[in-house]
Amino acid sequence: MTVADRPLRFLFERWSAAADQPAVVHDGTVVTYGALADAVVRWSAELRDAGVAPGDVCAITAEFGLEPVAALLAAIDASTTVVPLSPTLGERTESVRAIAAVQWNVDPDAAAGARVTRRSDATAAGPRHALLDEVARRGHPGLILFSSGSTGESK
Repeated sequence: MTVADRPLRFLFERWSAAADQPAVVHDGTVVTYGALADAVVRWSAELRDAGVAPGDVCAITAEFGLEPVAALLAAIDASTTVVPLSPTLGERTESVRAIAAVQWNVDPDAAAGARVTRRSDATAAGPRHALLDEVARRGHPGLILFSSGSTGESK
């Protein structure tokens, strides 16, 4: 996919014009737009090489930082539906992944090994909501956000 074909084409165009400017600051580390663009390109390749396709649902489990931001943007750029999850979910993580019908787990903080893995247990994923199919049919990226609200149950 060329930059011109990307859903986030407008970001890449702006980033190239400000490549040396600060884009992300986290824990005292400054990351430039050029470095962010490079990280998004790397993550795009990881997602593609793993077999992630437009319309797939990807859970990204990580705390804030360059790699999680780049993975999120790459997943959006790949027209997937993204489910950002906190590592602090603990035992609720699998139920949330099932509710969202997650097909891929993305772990930007993985020290070694595969950072993009297909969920092997097809029964773990819940039924796909019709809205996921509609977003995929249109070729748009999607975003699923969870709230526990007043009940404490993820929804």
